[in-house]
Amino acid sequence: MRVHIRNTSRAAVTLLLLLAASAGCSSKPPPTVEVAGGVPLVSAQSRVAAPSFSGEGLDGDHISYEDYKGHIIVLNFWASWCAPCRLEARDLNELAQETEPLSVRFLGINVRDSRDKAQAFERAFQSNYPSIFDPSGKATLGFQGQIAGYTPTTLIIDRTGRIAGIVNGAIQKETLLNSIRHVSEEAPSPLQGIP
Repeated sequence: MRVHIRNTSRAAVTLLLLLAASAGCSSKPPPTVEVAGGVPLVSAQSRVAAPSFSGEGLDGDHISYEDYKGHIIVLNFWASWCAPCRLEARDLNELAQETEPLSVRFLGINVRDSRDKAQAFERAFQSNYPSIFDPSGKATLGFQGQIAGYTPTTLIIDRTGRIAGIVNGAIQKETLLNSIRHVSEEAPSPLQGIP
């Protein structure tokens, strides 16, 4: 008996296997900086560049990481069927508004979902920042080895485009806020603005 898997499902399964394999093969974790009441951050000299990504937003507009360079980016991987994603949705919306004056921009990547369910989720939680619709895992693929591969996962990307922190699981509002503030107070790199 042959089982045919749709391309979308095959890509999602492949992505999950790659993420699981790379998580088990990773070397020693990078040194971290403890933030009072916050998410431990990767020390500035040990950060790695976030991969470039882009895709179609849930509203049909094109979204590109390149459009947000120079800002601190909070990147949240989520799905409508994910219970912890529902728990953190309002806090993420509030943080997006509260941290905008710090030059922080929030982006979402919706994974393993259907467009209509993802759009209903955004309406229900009145999402105030854009999300890439990524059922095939194309935008997510570049993050293999850097994220755990489950939802929700939230990354803090510094102004120079390097991954400063990762939260696996639902965020705690004050904890994430304290880490965002810490990253916003870091001295700009002399390479900032150089592609």
